Amino acid sequence: QILLFNAVYELQFTHDCSGILAADLAGTVIHGRNLDFKFLYKMPDGSDHDWPDLAFNAIFWRQGKQLLMSPSFALFNGIHTGMRFDGWSFEQNTRFTNDHKLNLEELKRGGRLFGWTVRHYMQTIPDYKTALEKMSHSHWAAPQYFIMAGAGPFEGAVIAQDRGTGKSLVDTPDIQHISKEAGVWNIVQTNDDSNKKADDARRPLAQMMLRRQHQEDVSTSFMWQDIVAPELRTPMTVFTWVAVPKTHYWFTALRNESIPADAFQPAQLQQGRAKVVGATKWARQALLQTE
Repeated sequence: QILLFNAVYELQFTHDCSGILAADLAGTVIHGRNLDFKFLYKMPDGSDHDWPDLAFNAIFWRQGKQLLMSPSFALFNGIHTGMRFDGWSFEQNTRFTNDHKLNLEELKRGGRLFGWTVRHYMQTIPDYKTALEKMSHSHWAAPQYFIMAGAGPFEGAVIAQDRGTGKSLVDTPDIQHISKEAGVWNIVQTNDDSNKKADDARRPLAQMMLRRQHQEDVSTSFMWQDIVAPELRTPMTVFTWVAVPKTHYWFTALRNESIPADAFQPAQLQQGRAKVVGATKWARQALLQTE
């Protein structure tokens, strides 16, 4: 059952998500992400719970140093959201061409479950460019979106991944890149292809919001204000997460939590310091971290 739970996306138990990449004038890319899902369950004492009650921040260590972090859930040991310090950040979003029957056939042909594969890549690939190349050319069991930011200037991209290897469908969007030369300083990705009519209002409304804003204002505070805006955050948002690979900054806020003031002021945070964020006592106790 635990093995099957780690194939939750490939089994088509998925819902909406949203992400923003935004670069400041110096090229530092900030990554914002909403993970949206509903998983209602009842405990033996009769109390009702949902997905945020299973959430925690996992910190991975290597040789006494923090290697990467990932907001995660009990029983899921892959990575759907995370950041390798000094390296790159990652977010996976649902693509609605996802189909569990077709995914199973692709698994038989050698397709990979994304969660375990991304965890392996984050543990073994230190830099954004290599990670982007690997992510865009691996053999995946399911179609999906990969949103990534790097520690280098203007490193940010969104991959619309087809089932199989690389781009196999003619109408799949090309990789979108943050680019100083092209004047692209922000990208919004929800759950539809960027080269097609939006399936819902989130992407066009968020893009409209960003068109009214200015690159010189980009900061972690800027990202928090945009990623929790009603254009993107929904009642099903499990958590909102903002990360900056260049500076090690990250912060996670669960569905019913207000965003604390120090999340808007990264100078007040020790770089790379883990923030204990949880909506329940159980979630805080489940934090996988050693200080």
